[in-house]
Amino acid sequence: RSKATVSVLYCFPQMARRAALSAQRRYAQNPIIPSHQETEMQLFPSGKQPMVLYKGGAPFHVAYILQREPVITKEKHPFEREWEEMVNEEHKKYPRTPEGGNLPELVKKAFPDAYRSLSKEGAYWKEPKFVQLELNAVRSFKIAQRITAEDKADTKEKKTLNRRLEQRLFLITCKDGVWSFPTVTRAQGESLYSTILRGMKEDHKNAVEFHNLSMAPSSSIMNDDGSQTCFFNLYYLTGMPRFPIRGADTHAWVTRNELREYTFPSIEYKKAAYSACFDDYLPINLPINAN
Repeated sequence: RSKATVSVLYCFPQMARRAALSAQRRYAQNPIIPSHQETEMQLFPSGKQPMVLYKGGAPFHVAYILQREPVITKEKHPFEREWEEMVNEEHKKYPRTPEGGNLPELVKKAFPDAYRSLSKEGAYWKEPKFVQLELNAVRSFKIAQRITAEDKADTKEKKTLNRRLEQRLFLITCKDGVWSFPTVTRAQGESLYSTILRGMKEDHKNAVEFHNLSMAPSSSIMNDDGSQTCFFNLYYLTGMPRFPIRGADTHAWVTRNELREYTFPSIEYKKAAYSACFDDYLPINLPINAN
């Protein structure tokens, strides 16, 4: 190796350690995100967030899009199932082992000690008491239905999370016949992200665990009164949301496609919300009516 290569390999671990120590000191002196919930998904250090000075006249409204991720995987397309069956048949016909040998026999020959250890462990779990436990578990097991009772009922009041298990659901609220996402008005000195944290705490009393991928809004619009509404995506993890939210008359958990059925404050609001609600289950470019 050249002297330059050896020098870089020698200096890199020291540079990495210095960078890590510098980052620890910097975050300890000036933490940027408050710890609003004890969760492993919170990736930022705890501490008080610095004040944000904003001298503009128009207020900011922050709408949070609380979404539930798919609970089950999507049904495979017939083409995908046919492809997997063909590949499995090919693997059975043409095994990927040297000299066409049997894989367990090759492992036994190459690693005799490990194979004997695995054989003893397998024999231990084949004792009658464990076999009986496994049989009891198999007999009592019931496959959960992909189509829930709420899906079959298909009521207009979509207030439950136990529906559309293979799609994303988004929380919307209604007041005086107009639907929107839960919205919080930014207070002086707050960042948009800290406004979201305050709104979630006030609305759900720390009863909901959630995760955010970014501290920046995913979309925004200008309102008729000159104010601005920013949309933040939050991922629901666990907990029981509290209702009603901010004086709303009702709420609903809807899919992205179902957003088109509801009346929103304006067509611009509806388009911005529709673009912020990502769901790969449905085509992205679907027509949006005004109301």
